[in-house]
Amino acid sequence: MCSSDLEQLNEENADNAEWQRSLLVAHARLGDMLLKQQDRDGALAAHQASLAITLRLAASDPLNTGSQQDLLLSHVKVGDALSANLDWPGALAELHAAHAIAERLVEQDPTNSFWRNYLWSCYVKIGWTLRMHGDTAGALANYRAQLSASTRLAAKFPEQVEFLRQQQDSHTKIGECLSKQRDWDGAIASYR
Repeated sequence: MCSSDLEQLNEENADNAEWQRSLLVAHARLGDMLLKQQDRDGALAAHQASLAITLRLAASDPLNTGSQQDLLLSHVKVGDALSANLDWPGALAELHAAHAIAERLVEQDPTNSFWRNYLWSCYVKIGWTLRMHGDTAGALANYRAQLSASTRLAAKFPEQVEFLRQQQDSHTKIGECLSKQRDWDGAIASYR
């Protein structure tokens, strides 16, 4: 079934969340494929259509963690499409929205590894976007926040080695930012 068929079914079943979710998934998949084919504008339009549906579904049931997870992913995909279009401020706005949702979800259930990974991924994407936008100081602050978050989670869940890897990654990214700022001593300390 293609997205135009789903749109017609969605119009006929506007109150049916299952149909709406099918349509948002179809738009997201289309956006992913268009981005792979370098159709940045088409990808952005498809991901924005998916986000619009996701926002409606999340607003109709704000306590539904599945809807919140879909909303997080939609914001990330729109952010990725905006990054591909070199719209750094727009991409950052979407990534910050995704990050806020990921933080709430992890706060609700810190044992959920999917949500923890998306929180970490949001930190990484925000840092990268800031660096591409030329904001090394902002990226550095973001990576330090990422390090703080992974350190807190590592203390809370010492058996989870993923946090050690995230801490190591944070130190590396902090070192890269400090090197860019020519803070050689700080970069060396971070790499150690």
